[in-house]
Amino acid sequence: MRFSGLAERYARALFELSDDQKQKDRVFSELRALEDVFTNDSGVAEFMRSPLVKASDKEAAMTQALNDVGLAPDTKAFIQLLAHKNRLGIFSEIVSAMQTLSDLGH
Repeated sequence: MRFSGLAERYARALFELSDDQKQKDRVFSELRALEDVFTNDSGVAEFMRSPLVKASDKEAAMTQALNDVGLAPDTKAFIQLLAHKNRLGIFSEIVSAMQTLSDLGH
């Protein structure tokens, strides 16, 4: 799968951070699980991509939804950052870019 340069930059930053903290496998596993939820629930997918929903509303919703899920702190912070920057629409691209980094052994 092809992904944007922006998705690659986000993926690389999270990949390196989680690798430094010895949480890479956990974070990547959580991202793949979240991707399943985000892509298989049409309401969630539409919410994430909608330009009509303010970034602050997306951030609040993601914070609330992920509050008690038990995610690694890096995963949760990353999702909140994407929501804050209104980048949830490229989430699947980021996961694909992380997969590529992982496959290449970076």
